[in-house]
Amino acid sequence: MKKTRFLVSWITVTVFLMTAGCASKPSTYRADDSLIANFQAHKAEFHALLDMFRADEGLIYFSRGSSDPKNPQSVGVSPERLEQYQQLFSKLGLDGMAAANRSTGSRDEVWFFTSIEGARPSTFKHYAYVSKPARGVIQDLDKEGSKTNPYRRIEDSWYLALDDAD
Repeated sequence: MKKTRFLVSWITVTVFLMTAGCASKPSTYRADDSLIANFQAHKAEFHALLDMFRADEGLIYFSRGSSDPKNPQSVGVSPERLEQYQQLFSKLGLDGMAAANRSTGSRDEVWFFTSIEGARPSTFKHYAYVSKPARGVIQDLDKEGSKTNPYRRIEDSWYLALDDAD
């Protein structure tokens, strides 16, 4: 009987601690206006990052040391240049960036990745440079964002973009 109570108590405490640990994970959610304010405060750096990426035509994707191609030097991107990317990522709160059309490497749509959660589970907000949005542009990603309407215009060809895994 004592063993059973001990086992039940131990399981209860373990489940509680595991649940509490999961619940204490800090959210990265930020409202659209907060992200737009960050863009406005660092507009020159966002433009510089886009210019760098456009100049480095062979680089399709770069994030946290992972890249496409696997060896960026094979397309003329030096370790010093990758360090410049990392410094700008840190300053802007980014994890990386990629040409949205990875098969062609076109720079008509470039995504600037963040770890910022969207309003719904399995969604993340990013910044994007998009010359011609192929999907819907809406007024508020927090309330209306979806796979069919993933963009909110910041200015010109700059957007907040919703990455919806659902």
